[in-house]
Amino acid sequence: MNAVFIRHFDNRQYLFEVPENIKLKEGDRVMVRNRRGEVDGICTCDSFELEGSPLKAVVAAVGATLPLKPVVGRVCVKKFEGIDDV
Repeated sequence: MNAVFIRHFDNRQYLFEVPENIKLKEGDRVMVRNRRGEVDGICTCDSFELEGSPLKAVVAAVGATLPLKPVVGRVCVKKFEGIDDV
């Protein structure tokens, strides 16, 4: 499983599942799905692969549950047109 730790704006970190073909980097802003719906957060590390016993150990150590909630996308900023630099 491809996973990553995400910090929400309450400064707490949570473990999320990342789609297999996606690589995230520390500092990336992402959108995740949790019990509150889709919310944004920041990757606190690069995404990483875990399977079997190591996955279960990390999940237990951080108080997460399987299946992990998913990362659903990256957050991108698109500047408004017509705004001059100051």
